[in-house]
Amino acid sequence: IGGSLLFVFVLALFFSDKRLLIGSTIFFFIIFLLSLGSHAGLGDNELTLNINRMLFDHFPMFDKFRTPNSAVSVLPTFVIIIGALGIEKLTQQDSEKSKKLLKISGIFFSLLVAILALGSLSFSFLSPAEVKIDYRVQQTLIEGRKMLFTADVYRSMFVVVISFGLIYLKYRNYIKQEIVFYGLLGVLFCADLVSINQRFFSDENFVDSSTYDEQFTPSAASLQITQ
Repeated sequence: IGGSLLFVFVLALFFSDKRLLIGSTIFFFIIFLLSLGSHAGLGDNELTLNINRMLFDHFPMFDKFRTPNSAVSVLPTFVIIIGALGIEKLTQQDSEKSKKLLKISGIFFSLLVAILALGSLSFSFLSPAEVKIDYRVQQTLIEGRKMLFTADVYRSMFVVVISFGLIYLKYRNYIKQEIVFYGLLGVLFCADLVSINQRFFSDENFVDSSTYDEQFTPSAASLQITQ
């Protein structure tokens, strides 16, 4: 989930019906509980594991999730739907709504600033296995990961400011046409998500079939089967 989508989602929760806020909180808790699998609880508590096993065995389609943490994949769709439902109410002019919009946006941005300021001090940037490797290698990993962390927070701050700007301009009726507003917001969301997705999937991950086949040398048995 990109920073822009998350920002609009948070705004939508506070500007929508209270029932939506309560329902969303419950839904998030359930998905979070499921995503933990057997790692939730203290000591030998197996409550979460039993819940996952019960749902896996009896709840329709739940067995399609290959691992417990894949339940998190449901959240982006949920965030998009709630955000879309809340955008219309966000742009309706209201004196009280203007103050609330500025207040919530300020709090959200302040949290990003706090993460930027305290994140480098709060996180070790090393996995338990990496603690045992050479000190110089550790420092190289830490510095590299700190740079990525800082760049990511700055990127999130940038898209949040742009998202707020578009919403506020629409609220003030400086952007009069709906198609322009939603088009600009959609472009921002897509650019935000693409920049995140490219960390995991890039052009190098997609090759044509002939290039892929060149990586493998068929055995004599395989050649015989194709005859």
